[in-house]
Amino acid sequence: MLKLRSSTLSWTNERVDGVTVWPGAWADNFGTDFDFGGQAYAVADDALVYGSSADQVKGALDTRAGRAKSVLDSDRFAAALARAPSARLALVWIDIQASGGSMLMAPSMLMGGPTCAALTTGAPTDAVAAMYLRDGRAALDISYARPPGSPAPPLRESVLDVHVPADAFFYAETKANSFGITSEMLDCLRHAPGLEDEIARVEQSLGRLDDLISWVGDAGVAARFDGAKVTAGLVIKVTDELKASETLGQLRAAATLLGSIEGKVDVSEETYEGVRIVSFDFADGGVRRLADLAPDASVAYAMSDGLLVVGVDASFVRAVLDTDASSSIAGNSGYKRALEFAGGRQNAGAVFVDVPAALRLYDAVSAALPGAANHLGGEIGEYLGVLDDASVVVLGDEQTTTVRVTLDTRAP
Repeated sequence: MLKLRSSTLSWTNERVDGVTVWPGAWADNFGTDFDFGGQAYAVADDALVYGSSADQVKGALDTRAGRAKSVLDSDRFAAALARAPSARLALVWIDIQASGGSMLMAPSMLMGGPTCAALTTGAPTDAVAAMYLRDGRAALDISYARPPGSPAPPLRESVLDVHVPADAFFYAETKANSFGITSEMLDCLRHAPGLEDEIARVEQSLGRLDDLISWVGDAGVAARFDGAKVTAGLVIKVTDELKASETLGQLRAAATLLGSIEGKVDVSEETYEGVRIVSFDFADGGVRRLADLAPDASVAYAMSDGLLVVGVDASFVRAVLDTDASSSIAGNSGYKRALEFAGGRQNAGAVFVDVPAALRLYDAVSAALPGAANHLGGEIGEYLGVLDDASVVVLGDEQTTTVRVTLDTRAP
């Protein structure tokens, strides 16, 4: 702090309860203080208090001496502290409702009328984030309280990860029906400036969006890299196969019509292991400079036994159809450890990244695009190479929702 006082600021001091408060101000700051006015600090016997003004530092000293209330006197903070692990490295808490943060989306939502405004009623009241170490993992829990009456996150055991190939380097899953899209959200989008005409055109051609996605249950997205090519796609639990077939038929008819008019879409199908795979190949597509790594410019889908698979190419669809529980990501040791650490397979959603596999793709992209490493973060392998996997799991109960982020290291 003596070195700080040797700076160009003009420093003064005053004594408060035996503690010296040092405020410093710029004579001409050229706007570099962001209107904070300067700096101030005090060194007490057990703490350094630092702020942008002497009043802030004195307020902290008053709180420390018990002359003013602290966050410990807040019911919300006390409840948030109870949600955080007691053995932790760091903690951050914010009273979202008191700060007005819950209304940040209100202006844009209100443009869509009462339906959009109603969507803001579930905004969290406060949030706490805690960083900690446990069982060889670094973890960050972000927990927020929901207002009374707001819906709890849907906690279910996965029925999709057993269909995802074990060599997927990325997998994300949501337990919210229709990707979490509700009829209220769609109605809000129908009135959003700039989207009204676009959505109207889509619904005129294909029907109401509510009906198009009403059959979508839990959904997951995965990406694979076999050392030569990247492929990715969706796995979707179908809750109504008849409606799903109708929607897929409409999309196929629209693509076929587009192909006959524009000549840019070629629709074909094949039978694989008794399942029909429909492919849409697009002319003049793809990423030229990554042609060897990028998937073909196409989309393919297949539906079998209540599961819809949509891939950027037919190879992803075939890989999913070939996968069973023993060859799926559900058996991946890192994936299993991540879910066990989070509390089990009952969750509202999860994201998993096999870091070494993802780095192999990074190396391939860097080789295909000389100099790409400089744009993608330099020697990223030096920082991520110590990690085995990264995961995000969403949990919750009647009052709170928790997002748990974990990193697992390859070695101590």
